[in-house]
Amino acid sequence: MIKLFTKKGMNNYNERIAVLERKLNHQQKEVGVAMNQGAETWHDNSPFECARADLTVTDRMVSELYDNLRYAQIREYPRPNGLDTVEYGTRVVFLRDRKRQEFTLVGYGHGDIDRNRIHYDSPLAQVLIGSKVGQSFDGEVNGRQFSFHILEVYPITDYDLL
Repeated sequence: MIKLFTKKGMNNYNERIAVLERKLNHQQKEVGVAMNQGAETWHDNSPFECARADLTVTDRMVSELYDNLRYAQIREYPRPNGLDTVEYGTRVVFLRDRKRQEFTLVGYGHGDIDRNRIHYDSPLAQVLIGSKVGQSFDGEVNGRQFSFHILEVYPITDYDLL
């Protein structure tokens, strides 16, 4: 499955990998220290178990990030003047079950749910992509049915990615 990135998104993504690899290296050292400390006692080695669990989580995260890179494709966001269709690289304002929401549909390396930026291939984005301003429809997200109404669609701006 292709994973879309912009050039800037790819840089962000690689920076994230570098941070996690440094963390992984530090955690590997912690596991070694905890293992040596535990060898000196006969009882359970809780610090070792905790350090090993943290290491496993970080290792999985790094592996998933690298796995996405195997399918990476650079595609910059479209910059059309007028939009009426939800697509990759757009900001969409809509009603979900009559509740107003706004999300920006981004590629990998730009996703940030705290800033309402979701990956274009997320379940919610997949329901929204292809819909037009003024369109009402029902859709399923993570096994739940919702009613949607598209209010506005905007091209993504550099401000949206700050």
